Amino acid sequence: MRDAPALILIEQLNRLGAKVKAYDPIISQTGMAHDLLGVKVENDVIKLANGCDALVLVTEWQSFLNLDYLKIGDQMITKIIIDGRNFLDPQILAAAGFHYIGIGRPTPVDTAFTTSTQSTSSTGAELIKSKLISLLL
Repeated sequence: MRDAPALILIEQLNRLGAKVKAYDPIISQTGMAHDLLGVKVENDVIKLANGCDALVLVTEWQSFLNLDYLKIGDQMITKIIIDGRNFLDPQILAAAGFHYIGIGRPTPVDTAFTTSTQSTSSTGAELIKSKLISLLL
């Protein structure tokens, strides 16, 4: 979250009407989150996932490879993970029930996912509005 791309992502999600939560192992432990606007910083990954519609991975913290994604998914409304670094193993996440989107990776079309979350008149901004997007930073 101390990284400019993460701050830009938070700003854009807020502009689109999303509710944003974030977890950064350094900021969450040091309490440096008081200067961040438009984002609720969690000190625990399970709290981060609670009630969220999607997780977005923005960094390559080694500890994120070993998270309990089954437990995380149980806390989420929709099990979607967007891997902005292609850092996670798509097969492990699929086994945990996630719809995995790796930026720049080909993703097989999941018809159950697309038909339940999209309509022909929805734009990307409309799909994000009022959603709770949680960031692993």
